[in-house]
Formats: sequence, structure tokens, C-alpha cells
Amino acid sequence: VGPKPVLTIPDDPRVIGSFDLNHFSVRIMSVDYQASGPVHSPNAAPGPRLNFSEDSKVILGDSAEDAFAYVHHVTLYDLQARGMVRPFCMAYVCSDQAKLMENFSELSMCFSQASDSLKTGNRQAFSMELQRKLHELE
Repeated sequence: VGPKPVLTIPDDPRVIGSFDLNHFSVRIMSVDYQASGPVHSPNAAPGPRLNFSEDSKVILGDSAEDAFAYVHHVTLYDLQARGMVRPFCMAYVCSDQAKLMENFSELSMCFSQASDSLKTGNRQAFSMELQRKLHELE
């Protein structure tokens, strides 16, 4: 399944109205937030390694829909996902681009705190699942 909204607050259909949330979600998740690619060190040991990518924070807009979003991309780890990583993002969507620009620092700080909590829990769960799978292999 492609990108889809997991949770919408508020989830009242009257608030969302005719706004195509699924289309906007695909647009938000289609941003190549890992475009810089992995960094290769000449002194690195050979073999596979996890690349802990930094969070990405962007403002996106769709003037046709009169919708703008602060988008915070995160990489979560999942043994079932391709490359053991699952892209995830959180977004604040509104119709006022100036509001987003004026509050960018506060949005960034609050979403970063949420992201840190999410990634901490994800890494603990990933580690436990990985240990369990390794134990099964032994």
C-alpha cells in the first residue's frame, strides 16, 4: 500500500470537507527527503551498516487546493520493510502559508520532540525484534 494517512486530528469529516487528504498525503510522502544519500568513509569497516538519517523538515504547498503543510519526515526501522527502513512523516496542514512560516521554529521544536520519542520507542522495538529473530536462527 502506498502512502496513506494513519491518523488525522481532528478526524471530523466536516473539518476536512472536500479536501483530498489521500492525494495530499501521497504528495507529502513523495518528497525525496534522503536525497543526499549515505556518506562513505574511506576508513569504514567493510560490510553492511545502518545509516541513521536525520529528520527532514520542509514546508510544502498546493495552491490549487489552497493547502500548505509543515512536514517532518522520519525514518523508522522495520524488519518487514524494504531495506529494513520505513519512511514516516508527520504534518501540520493549514490554508495559511504565512502562519506556517511565522511558526516554523515552534513547529520544528514540537515535531522534533515527538519524533525523538517515536524513534526511541521504534529503535527499542526494532532491537528486541532483531534479537528475537537472531535467537530463532540460532
